[in-house]
Amino acid sequence: MDALVEIQETGGLHFDNANKTFSFNGNNDVTGSNEYGVNVNSGSSGFASIQAMANAFQDHVNYANLPYTIGVNTAGNGLRLTFKTSGNHTTRKVEKWGDNGVLLTVVRDGEDTVSHGVSFGVDNMSLTVGGTSSQFNDADITLNSANLDFQSSPTFDNGSTLSVKNSGELILQSGVTINDSSLDFTSSTFKPSGTVSLTGSSDFTFDSGSSVMLEGDSTLSQSGSVTWPSPDLNGNALTLNVDNMTLNGALSIGTGESLNSGTSNLSLNSTLAIEDGGTLSSGSGQVQIGGALTLDGELRQGGGIGNRNGGGTVGSTGRLDVTNSELKLGDELSFAGTLVVNSGTTWSGLDGTVDLSAGTLESGGGTLNLDQFTTGANTAFKLSGNTEISSSDNMTFGTLELGGNRLTLGEGSGGLTLPKTLTMDNVSSAIETKNANLTLEQALSLTAGAITSTGGTLSFAGGLTLGTAGALDVTGSTLSISQALDLSSGTFSSDNSSLDLQAATTLSSSAPVSFGEVNFNGNVLSLGSASTHLKVNDPLALSGIALETGAGSLTLSGALSLSNGAELNSSGGTITLVSGASAPSGTSISIPDTTLVLEILCHLPVQL
Repeated sequence: MDALVEIQETGGLHFDNANKTFSFNGNNDVTGSNEYGVNVNSGSSGFASIQAMANAFQDHVNYANLPYTIGVNTAGNGLRLTFKTSGNHTTRKVEKWGDNGVLLTVVRDGEDTVSHGVSFGVDNMSLTVGGTSSQFNDADITLNSANLDFQSSPTFDNGSTLSVKNSGELILQSGVTINDSSLDFTSSTFKPSGTVSLTGSSDFTFDSGSSVMLEGDSTLSQSGSVTWPSPDLNGNALTLNVDNMTLNGALSIGTGESLNSGTSNLSLNSTLAIEDGGTLSSGSGQVQIGGALTLDGELRQGGGIGNRNGGGTVGSTGRLDVTNSELKLGDELSFAGTLVVNSGTTWSGLDGTVDLSAGTLESGGGTLNLDQFTTGANTAFKLSGNTEISSSDNMTFGTLELGGNRLTLGEGSGGLTLPKTLTMDNVSSAIETKNANLTLEQALSLTAGAITSTGGTLSFAGGLTLGTAGALDVTGSTLSISQALDLSSGTFSSDNSSLDLQAATTLSSSAPVSFGEVNFNGNVLSLGSASTHLKVNDPLALSGIALETGAGSLTLSGALSLSNGAELNSSGGTITLVSGASAPSGTSISIPDTTLVLEILCHLPVQL
């Protein structure tokens, strides 16, 4: 076993010059021209000898911080730097302040400690290897109930083997490089930190009684397929840079811990639990979880396929992010937490359902088919991009946050129900229902934004108030309403549409409002202001109810018919009957202070 450290020397120095300051330049961007603040001054008489100059450096308060010792060079006229650790180092410069620095000469290269063909065992003891980075070439090392702790990064090369047995531990404080060599663990523990790099035909072997516990943040770099026992992350981060990684046994990722599989294909053959504050993240690689998932932290599937064979639960603090990824399920996955999707998200092979009845769905945009998703009155739906959703069944979301984006109901959708108050106060927010139904069970103040429909029914059980920057388009649709329909502001379009009353309703507007037909369903319709003008294109039949126009106006293109004690009552405005009316005995038309316009002759029991 041999070890060499690097030696650098100066040429001859004018050590006897008076009032000169000397230091060493680290020749890098960190330590600069006054490495570790170690400098000496020759004083008014200069140094008496080159040894006196070396002694002055050695007496400096920061001398021990230097990565080298300072002595006299071979020629006896300058200084020598002998580095404390093996390996090659940046060539230093000697600085005489006020002059240009002069590069030292490397008189001996440093080499790592190299063990050639050695074979040894460590039994029933703990051994720490510090200082230099050890190299083992064709070595055979056995740990038997022993601990071996490398504080620097060792290298195992050329067929070396390291066997750890009987409750032994291999501890790597700064990683390891393994080339065409093997590490074998039998009922023992591997404790890595830093980068663990395997190249060539190298491999790890763990028996069922062995374990992995991280000493610090670690990276595993290896080609091919790798199998480890599920590691104890021990408060640290594990990064994978392998082709295929299999972890045997239940895996737990605690608070402050993380596992990043990147482009690696990661297979967990048992359960996975991620605590609040823990993270599993992947890139384009596949993540397959064979057992149940318990997610209270974050699982980010940054690409590739996420296969959740065992289903599981996502707790209230949990977040499953499958943006730009494919989600597969073998069993039900239920959420109290959040599922994050976007235009790049797909789901296939959903043998289980996604239960979001108590969870949150976040969409970054795109088209989502929710046929195998369960939603309900306690589901929150948040948009951060324009999104189209579809389902053959009616969808229910307790809360909907549009966030300035457009929600579209896909063709053939069963409809959307919102049981809680919908906030519409962003001009960029929009709901486009196409031919699907939209049901709002609470009053809507459409302050800004738009709701549009080209078919189906828009139902506002708590009434609707249209704001200045709001737009409601029910063209070709049915507007089902109760309580108040206030269209005094904003933009309202209703070509070829129907008004359907769920309960007694007051209509208010600042401009004429047209409907193809009005279905009273036994409820009273009142016009709420003098500026309100209702136009109905189809015949209007009143049976046993009253139409109260008040000071507003009414234009009927079709015939008006009253029956069973029905009433038309007006106290102002204009009543225009384009196609006439019939009002048999027992019905009444009361229009004091009202202008009546008849475009055809008819006989009416009118009270003026």
